[in-house]
Amino acid sequence: MIIDGRQIISDSALVAITLMIAESRPEEKETMVKLVMNFLSKQNTHD
Repeated sequence: MIIDGRQIISDSALVAITLMIAESRPEEKETMVKLVMNFLSKQNTHD
C-alpha cells in the first residue's frame, strides 16, 4: 500500500490483513475493518 509515494505496508502484510478480514466471522467483520483502518491511519500520521 502506497500513500504519497511511500510504501506504508508491505504487499505480503496487505495480503495477510485481507485474508484475516475475509476469514473473520461475519459478526466480527466490521470490527476487524475498523481496527485495520485505525492502525493504517495512525501509521500514516506517525511518519
